[in-house]
Amino acid sequence: MKIAVNLKTVARETMGIGVYAMELARRFPAHAPSHQFTYLVRSDDVFEPADRDHRVRYLAVPPSLRSKQGLILWEHLGMPHRFDRDGADVVFLPETVVPLRRFDAPAVVTVHDLAYAEAGETMTVAKRLYKGWSARHAAGRAAHFVADSDYTAESMNRILGVPRSKTTTVPLGVDGEIFRPIPDPDRRQPLWSRLGIGTAPYLLYAGNINPKKNIGMLIEAYREVRRQWGNDLRLVFSGKIGWKLNELSAWIAGEWRDGIRHVGFLSREDLVMLYSEAAMLVYPSSHEGFGLPLAEAMACGCPVVSTRRTSIPEVVGDAGILVEDISPATLGDAILRLLREPGLRTDLVGRGLERARLFSWDRAARLTLEVIETIGRQR
Repeated sequence: MKIAVNLKTVARETMGIGVYAMELARRFPAHAPSHQFTYLVRSDDVFEPADRDHRVRYLAVPPSLRSKQGLILWEHLGMPHRFDRDGADVVFLPETVVPLRRFDAPAVVTVHDLAYAEAGETMTVAKRLYKGWSARHAAGRAAHFVADSDYTAESMNRILGVPRSKTTTVPLGVDGEIFRPIPDPDRRQPLWSRLGIGTAPYLLYAGNINPKKNIGMLIEAYREVRRQWGNDLRLVFSGKIGWKLNELSAWIAGEWRDGIRHVGFLSREDLVMLYSEAAMLVYPSSHEGFGLPLAEAMACGCPVVSTRRTSIPEVVGDAGILVEDISPATLGDAILRLLREPGLRTDLVGRGLERARLFSWDRAARLTLEVIETIGRQR
């Protein structure tokens, strides 16, 4: 079977959907050695030589089309032509963008969330309109869908009218060889020196920094916690800063401000060190399709404080503290409880390590391939 995969979202510094696409693409050939794969990549250097597989044909987007507008044009017109010319039996799209030009082969499409409809105020009008059009277009074109969570699958049924029988839930994964506790402080010291973190305890936020993550609320909660706990407690942000938060970037970029610092985008290896040493991950998101930083933190022995919203309970279960109503007060109470009760922290670390084992990229790749193969055989 010839399987074509759009990896346009994968970049050198990749987060979110790019991580998902890369992790599955790395594992597909090993799970289906008899299949032929074609990967459309943004540029030739996206995959390191060690990550390339001889069973895969890599097609790079032409250099003249690697701008934001050029990639959209290529995705909607050029990519379908190339996949059809290669004789693809089935196409896998890890992002909810189905081209205007039809494929000859059926398409399996991943839907990560429907934030455009459920949290539209957290994105620009242009992005909300494009995401909405893409989701509705995909609903009418895709042969089958993969959803990160049951919550997303149910939202697709409620908002887009996609039957549950047409959607398969496949949870995201965690690379257990990388995301694991690092108990040796000597291994962390070089990173601590480079980031200027020091030895003070810190709360950690990791992931994309955008309005639906309630960053302002987190900062308010932190200030009250710091007033009660002591000025040695710090708050560290790791991740790329998005829309409407440039003021935050200017405020905390490069130095400590009132105990807060943004350390920017970090490699997975560096992020593991941050998770392993943090007092906790605080992730007050109001809308998630999955919530990968929560699973990564638990895998590193970092207890989590988050919200009982959308897909988050599916990820955390009883292995973290989930607040019902998001406010600076409820977040602050949860943070202080975890700081003041070492026995609770120890219990949640153990529960989190066990919970994280449920999320495997190998399992995600295998289950996704089963869906792709089923649709490919029905052609």
